[in-house]
Amino acid sequence: MDFATNQFDLVDGQWRPRTVDVSTILRHFDDQDNHEMPPFQASPVLGLLTQTVIPAPLTNWILPLKARHPDYEDVAFIGDGFVQIKELRPDGRLWDVARKDNFGARIRNARVYGTLKTYDKDFLPDAGDVFGTPIKDEADDDVDIDMTDGHYRGLRPGDPRLPPQMIVLQLESNDTIFLMLCKSESGEWRVVSNRHRLSNAMHRHQPGMHLAIDPSSRYLAVGCAEGSFSIQALYPRQELNRQYTQGSTLNLVESERRLLVQGVIIKMEFLYPSADDDQHIILLVIQIYKGKTRMLLYEWTTGGDLKKVHAHNRKGHSLAEGRQVPLLLIPLMIKSSFIVISESSLEVCNDILIGSPQFREVDSTIIDSPTSLHHGTGTPLWTAWARPERLPYYNAEKDCVYIVREDGLIRCLELHTDDDLIQADMNIGYFSSNCGAALASLNYKGTHGRSGDYLITGGDSGTGAAYLIKARESPIFQQHIPNWSPANDLVTTSRDQDGDSEPSLTSRKKSNSKWSTGKNSEQVMAKPDQIFACVGKGSNGAVVEIRHGLEAHVGLDMDFEAPIENAWVLSLPNSLADKDGSLILVSTGRQSALLLLSGSGDTVSVIALNEEDSNFDLRFRTITADMHGDCKIQVTEKSIVHVDGLSGNRHIHEGVNIFGVLNDTEVVGVGIHILHAVIYDDIVLYTTEYAERMYLLILRTSELDSLLGESTSACPTQTLGSFSNITCLAIGLVGEEIWGIVAENPGTSLSLTFQSLCGANSFTITLPESYETSGTFPLGTICSIVVVPSSNDKNMSLLCGTSNGYALTLEIDVQSTKCVEFLCDHIGISSVLIRRDKLSSSRTIFLAICDSKVYSFTFQNRRMVRQNRNGSHVKREIHRVFFTSILDSKYAQPDINAVAKFPSGTCGGVDDTFLCVSGSILLIFGLSDQPNAVLRRIPVGGTPSRLYFSHNLQLLVVAANIDKKSTLIFLDPETGEDVSKPYDKKTGTATDFIYGLGNKDEKIHRLAEWQVSKDTKKWNFIILCTNLGQVLLISVERESHPSPGSLLPKLRYYTRHKFKSGEPIYSVTSYADGIIYCTGRTLHLDVLDLAEKRLKTIAEFEISSPATNLVYKEPGEVYALTATHSLEILRIVGTGENKQFVRTHGDQVARDSLHHRILCSSLSGEHSMEFSSVPDSSQNQSLEEPTSLRAPLHLVSDKSACVAGLWAISNTKADTLETIFEAELLVSIVKLRYGNCRPIWDPTWSIKIGGNMDVATSIPINTAKYPEILGIAIDGSLFNFTILDQDAWRFLRFLVNIAKQSSLVCELDQEEEDLRELVPSIKPKTMMHIDGDILRRCLDGQYLEELLLIHENTDKAREVQALFKELLSGLHRCSFKAALKGQRSDKNAAEALNGNHSNAEEVEVTHEHDIEDLVLQAYKDLEYFLRPVI
Repeated sequence: MDFATNQFDLVDGQWRPRTVDVSTILRHFDDQDNHEMPPFQASPVLGLLTQTVIPAPLTNWILPLKARHPDYEDVAFIGDGFVQIKELRPDGRLWDVARKDNFGARIRNARVYGTLKTYDKDFLPDAGDVFGTPIKDEADDDVDIDMTDGHYRGLRPGDPRLPPQMIVLQLESNDTIFLMLCKSESGEWRVVSNRHRLSNAMHRHQPGMHLAIDPSSRYLAVGCAEGSFSIQALYPRQELNRQYTQGSTLNLVESERRLLVQGVIIKMEFLYPSADDDQHIILLVIQIYKGKTRMLLYEWTTGGDLKKVHAHNRKGHSLAEGRQVPLLLIPLMIKSSFIVISESSLEVCNDILIGSPQFREVDSTIIDSPTSLHHGTGTPLWTAWARPERLPYYNAEKDCVYIVREDGLIRCLELHTDDDLIQADMNIGYFSSNCGAALASLNYKGTHGRSGDYLITGGDSGTGAAYLIKARESPIFQQHIPNWSPANDLVTTSRDQDGDSEPSLTSRKKSNSKWSTGKNSEQVMAKPDQIFACVGKGSNGAVVEIRHGLEAHVGLDMDFEAPIENAWVLSLPNSLADKDGSLILVSTGRQSALLLLSGSGDTVSVIALNEEDSNFDLRFRTITADMHGDCKIQVTEKSIVHVDGLSGNRHIHEGVNIFGVLNDTEVVGVGIHILHAVIYDDIVLYTTEYAERMYLLILRTSELDSLLGESTSACPTQTLGSFSNITCLAIGLVGEEIWGIVAENPGTSLSLTFQSLCGANSFTITLPESYETSGTFPLGTICSIVVVPSSNDKNMSLLCGTSNGYALTLEIDVQSTKCVEFLCDHIGISSVLIRRDKLSSSRTIFLAICDSKVYSFTFQNRRMVRQNRNGSHVKREIHRVFFTSILDSKYAQPDINAVAKFPSGTCGGVDDTFLCVSGSILLIFGLSDQPNAVLRRIPVGGTPSRLYFSHNLQLLVVAANIDKKSTLIFLDPETGEDVSKPYDKKTGTATDFIYGLGNKDEKIHRLAEWQVSKDTKKWNFIILCTNLGQVLLISVERESHPSPGSLLPKLRYYTRHKFKSGEPIYSVTSYADGIIYCTGRTLHLDVLDLAEKRLKTIAEFEISSPATNLVYKEPGEVYALTATHSLEILRIVGTGENKQFVRTHGDQVARDSLHHRILCSSLSGEHSMEFSSVPDSSQNQSLEEPTSLRAPLHLVSDKSACVAGLWAISNTKADTLETIFEAELLVSIVKLRYGNCRPIWDPTWSIKIGGNMDVATSIPINTAKYPEILGIAIDGSLFNFTILDQDAWRFLRFLVNIAKQSSLVCELDQEEEDLRELVPSIKPKTMMHIDGDILRRCLDGQYLEELLLIHENTDKAREVQALFKELLSGLHRCSFKAALKGQRSDKNAAEALNGNHSNAEEVEVTHEHDIEDLVLQAYKDLEYFLRPVI
């Protein structure tokens, strides 16, 4: 019998019952199934490339060590995943030496291994047998340290001695790593590692929570969190030297024993034995078991059997109630005693070896009140200690330690061997920052008597610092130690931070904030987005601008009080040999001046010298100056001066002697001025003008005496030729032949003429007037040329700067007189003026000035896959130079118009010191060796929690807590000035806080902007929501004039509307007619009632968990990122006030979400890209129906350090968000932001006239046409996320797979070799992630040849290479012929320069072409994918 039921239908506004049976219901659903549904839209196959743009700055340990030689003051900064070795130099600053990152696991603990006492034994006479040859005395040249040379000698290739000390790391992977510094063949320092694996039985108890090395460095103790610890006997240094000399892998561990303990281990340290018993080993372990704290003591003799080691007393020595949880355990060098510091006491313990330990309390330490940096309400805790370096006679009877409190208090404890032990307890002063566990003391020996203890702290919740501690003086600040963790928020100046795609190129071109226009109306200059983050906590909280480049530390600035055109730095003549300093020759508009710079640090003096004292010609404007040995040469516009350095004699040549234009030996004319000049050793090449022609002349100063001795009327110059319009000169060496280079612009084309200065050979190369690779932009004239040293003695490399902001790199084959390579980089709009930095290192640096900014060009020879065919390839890197000052953390970048370098050893004995000119100001700065993060710090005086960049105001809006009260701060991003002015609209007066803010312990959760329009009027509001349930609408008004002491007008802001909820409001966003916000688990839609002038709720919706981020997109999509249920997509439906939320999609996986970003392909719509949906990309299947990327891609980060890509599946019975890729990172990403931050010379900024982006390669700029995404983690590390199409993902995934199976790339986390694992697979979704850091190691180390088994003839090698060829061909979406055309694009451009257009276009490459050429193409592809992000 059929079952029937009643159903109510709405008819004419009334509900009426209707009887429905089961058959009717089933027929209804059958009809639905048979009805034609819209086609199912599958998700595309996309990959995710991640790169670490800036690693985390957080330092957990700072360890002083002698990593190269006892005379070096090295120090190791160690974080969760990096080891950075720095050197303290005589200028009082820390300089980079070497760095290592790829450990494959988190660093759990670190210590220094090795003693100088055992290192000194290497130089004893009987130590020669270890190395096979006698060891030279320390006074030998190979060991002497020349402190005046910035590039010290040390462990060189083939040196048979190990460094004095090493670093021991304990990783979470159960590995003990020994690190040491060695010099590579190129002369650079590199970190070499050796690994020892601990027992697997210790792995589950977190080995390395405690790490200790005994004072003789013969034993290493590795403690777990509980249950056990390991004692490792290390080989003596003599045995390690023997292993090192034989070239074998170091095996440092001789034997090992695991000991069991009961309870939790809280401290473990080796104690110092008595001075006459250095074979005595003492290990102290403090444990907690059953609520009681006990000290266990282990003793044995060096070389003894570890199996016999056991605790003196199994129960140990109990600690009193006040010492139950010690904060610090400090071993002392006297009496085997130690210091125990707890929360409320500091005690010295001795006599532990002879019976019951005796404790003596130091009462004075508890009377120091907390400083303003203290965050908590209780007593500040002692967090770190460091032992300063003292002489041996001092250490025989005394010991000295510094202890530091978390709020910056520094105390010095001095102890003596007498019965009282504590001899002095001194309050040294205060640090200006909070202090964590990272603290170190170095022995600083500076110039001019500046010496003392150099204390370094890594900081805690803010920047660290370095201080010089001198006797009876307060700490002297030396420099900041960068630390921008924790990072709470991130913004860029991108115009669409909450949008679904980046603005079009056309809109970018029209926007002044994004683009600048040059002299030519068609020339457009990019302005990359700036990156800002709110970091720190308490009074050290700040907003930082994150930049990447070379840091220029400004140490001194002087006002010359007259505009300076150029400057040169020269060494002192013999007449001023008693002075310590340098000469600065400056050129003004009409004359020159000479300054004597002497002293260093706080004792610098500047004296102006007259012409008689200087031997220079100061009457005229100087064009160039240089030194040749002991001689100095100055070229002014009307004279050439040659000063003999030995005798001090000066020769001034002027008039017909230098301006005479010769025809053979006959003077046919006389010029008036020197227009251009260049000096090379004793050669002066210059130009003068006569009869509307420019003449090239040469003067050899070494021949002056002989020429002038024969006849006073003899002309010492030689005329090399005439030209129509010379723009600049250069001199270079090819083999043993010196060439003069003349840049000319005759009006029809650019040309370079090469004139041999040793003979009559010459040739000319014509350059194009415009750069046509990415549009047609005029290059302008060549205004500067420098010669790049090349390892090829047949070629000449040139770096040229043009008047339109281009830097050209040319490779000239002198024998064939052709240009074989032509590269062009757009770095600005104005003239590019280039100067060479003459450094005696493995790389060559050139400093270029363009648009009043300084850039560095670095050239370094890199080995290539086929030296016999391709020759040496020159690696070129470009970096911006950012100026910083220790006196001003938000130092504004000066406008630079000239730069020069100090000769080595002339500026306080420090190399890499430069002079630059900014108008009338002379700046002296030290330039960093390696590019790093260079932060501009803008203090806010409180804890910043949220950050927003307002394009309407062009200001940074900061939500902060100052004195634990909520407020808003408005900052100018260029100057860092605070322009905020809280205002009370009713009273018309300024206030401390606007209405609704200033509440205790209130936190602002979100900031947004809302624009309200009515008729032709518009109002802009700032919206914020707080944890106290408030929503504020804030209005802003800019004052008309700056207030006294300010550069910018203040911004008055006040509360326009406020309402409050009973629950916290986690997120808010603007809606067309109102706002959307989440209070508790409820979404609210409020619209503006214009009649009542208030917000009114018209719709609500209950979600699974609170929405921490909301984004609204037309025509009604709401994207709600929930706290524990990932992303939910809703749609607002209805009209007027009859609107409601309808849920459309949700994630299938519950995620503890952090942030969300919507990405739309730039080709969505009619130009959408085609992607295939295939079950497994490893199978060569034909492409099915293409899928247009019309739906957005969602990037979601969560607390499990995962970043997932979600795709909305449509036209199914249960529409969901499908995961198309997952990236497992080491840290969680707290914020994801759009950002076009790549440098201006990046190919993504290349624009054709039509507005389309293009580059000179067959790979698209962004293979999936998605915007660039940046993400920041709580520890401050910055990441880049790039979406890849299937072909790019397959190629890069193959390289990652093969790299993971190689010890060259993944030396500490290598996977087992398996050919089947090399084939890219889309399952699991984590395989869609490409780790760009692994690829970076392959590129930097040039490992592709080894990974692809290029030089092997095996079945495995052929299989690997066949797969490589297939994937590389797929990447370029063409045959090998087309793929290799991109490789030869540089040569094609050069062929076009030489007029051989047919040769450039007819490059034929067959499938049988050598695999090595494909490897070369792969290197170029990697360089493109991994190019700089900021």
